[in-house]
Amino acid sequence: MAGKVLAAEMREKVTLNHPIFSRWPAQYSDRLQLFSPPTPNGVKVGIMLEETGLAYEPHRIDIMFAGKAYEDKRPRDRYATESARLLGVLDERLAGRDWVMGADYSIAYISLLGWVRNLIGFYKARELVGFDRFLHVQAWLNRGRARPAVQHGLEVTAG
Repeated sequence: MAGKVLAAEMREKVTLNHPIFSRWPAQYSDRLQLFSPPTPNGVKVGIMLEETGLAYEPHRIDIMFAGKAYEDKRPRDRYATESARLLGVLDERLAGRDWVMGADYSIAYISLLGWVRNLIGFYKARELVGFDRFLHVQAWLNRGRARPAVQHGLEVTAG
């Protein structure tokens, strides 16, 4: 029992004294603190927390210093080509399936949703990767977006 009390006191001390809280103060120190940008990885954490029902407090972090102004488009083009290839693999996998792993919704969906959603939304690469040709991916994304936990998870992190 003494160990649990000490651990709780240490967690409280570390949580409340961390420098990040000077910018994003915690209102609920007993909850998980989600510091998340609206990136693919950021939204998947928000969705997972919603799906599991764990108590958390979201803090949206804005990191928008991304390299849109770079004249050299080779990195962007390489990313677009690889993204289109991966969307093709995902589209084939989803042929005849509702979810990535078959009939059941799983963490595999959550893992991919942030990337696919942000690719066409946050990064505005829908045309660049030819997203509209991936019909199975579009239907899969729409099925997932219809889930209340996904909707709320996206709200708290994606802004």
